[in-house]
Amino acid sequence: MDKYVIQPLKRLLHDRSFVICFLFLAISAGGLRATTNWLGMHLIKLPLELQKSLDELDVNKLAPYRLSEGAKSKIRIEDQDVLAELGTEDYIQWMLVNSQLAEAAPARHVMLFVTYYTGDPGQVPHVPEVCYTGGGGVVNTKSKENIHVINSEGKQETIPLRILDISSSDGRKVKVAYFFSVNGGYESDRNLLRMRLRNPINKYAYFSKVEMVFYKGGELTVAETVKAAEDLSRRVVPVLVEEHWPKWPPEENNESKDNVSVKD
Repeated sequence: MDKYVIQPLKRLLHDRSFVICFLFLAISAGGLRATTNWLGMHLIKLPLELQKSLDELDVNKLAPYRLSEGAKSKIRIEDQDVLAELGTEDYIQWMLVNSQLAEAAPARHVMLFVTYYTGDPGQVPHVPEVCYTGGGGVVNTKSKENIHVINSEGKQETIPLRILDISSSDGRKVKVAYFFSVNGGYESDRNLLRMRLRNPINKYAYFSKVEMVFYKGGELTVAETVKAAEDLSRRVVPVLVEEHWPKWPPEENNESKDNVSVKD
């Protein structure tokens, strides 16, 4: 033991360069911790739980949207590998029908897919273009748009939206619209999302992806897809904000509200 551990350790301790480097690293680590604490910075994020599970979302509040008829109106992921890849068990995947539109209208049927994540600012957010191409699909076009919803204060709020025209692996064309809610704001770019998550001012971090898939997307223009996505978002976002997503900023963290607007 002395030959293989103690003697080499003694030689290292007599090495002036090693000791100086060791002390420098130790002081730097302690200094970084002290500095971030003094500045009120948070490099490690705490999780924020949902107010209510997404499963408890009241579909009646989404009218004129309703669940499609049949056993598959609420889809649950049974494959554990797929669920592990998704990275959360907090999600809903609902098949909806806009009862105000005619049966043949291409925007009448839509899948609403909402996921929720918290406590891991280093997590790589899933985006549909990667998921579809990984499954053999092709992204034909994508664009950045804006939609507008009315918040709880009765004011109009702008949400950045990503629109994808996708040819799925079975040859169908779909239109996909999505955005993220993150720390009380919205993004449609996952790199900007991660910047918000890592904001050192904030003690907590969460994000939620809202994805809408229009299965007759081949018949929809981009403008029509934006209109349909805005129509559904105007129903679902206020409910998510008021009843499901965490209140932001958290009560004990009011002074750390993320007021920085990052442009996509």
